[in-house]
Amino acid sequence: MRLRSQAAVILKEVNPQLFLILSVWMLLVGLGLLALAVYLTFKHPEEMKRSRWLRRYKDTDWAQYLAGGFVFVCFGGVLMLSSLSGLGRNLSDIEMGLGGGLLTAAAVAFIFLLIIKVVEKFNG
Repeated sequence: MRLRSQAAVILKEVNPQLFLILSVWMLLVGLGLLALAVYLTFKHPEEMKRSRWLRRYKDTDWAQYLAGGFVFVCFGGVLMLSSLSGLGRNLSDIEMGLGGGLLTAAAVAFIFLLIIKVVEKFNG
């Protein structure tokens, strides 16, 4: 019970502007992971073997970056909506539904990421 009250005090004193900056940072990290997944997807296997930088990536890495990118983008969007609410902006029902949908998409992407990791563990 004491841990719950400490967490409530910490969350009550979070600066909404800082929260907004961190949510934008999460969005940028997610977009970077998605860009890396697209880059690795469209590279030819022979070119990946020749390049010293690309040799370290395995066949399943693109799927991990894709799922991780979706998780970060979805959580960044949810946190951005939450921080806008903390800044005094009233959120509409559509924005609240969007936040719930983004949370669901993040949960599905996280489960997909766990499945990829388990398959990789058994294959390698």
